[in-house]
Amino acid sequence: MTELEIYVMAVGEKLNFQLDRRTPLNLLADEIVAMVGQKERCEINIENETLIFYSKKRHTIFNGKKTLEELDISSGETLYLI
Repeated sequence: MTELEIYVMAVGEKLNFQLDRRTPLNLLADEIVAMVGQKERCEINIENETLIFYSKKRHTIFNGKKTLEELDISSGETLYLI
């Protein structure tokens, strides 16, 4: 597990998540959106949306099919979910 701070653009908040390093980013994005929807008590519909992760530190947009492990993203980093 990796603890990351994720800035979720849709709600304008930074939230901390414990994430499995071997799960593809596209699946992590779906999980994060579901958790944010529960926290905010609203439904966030992303069916036709493509969510991406961005690292300001690395100036990189990450491919949704890769894992945190493959991208060498470690605990303490901040990613933006756009």
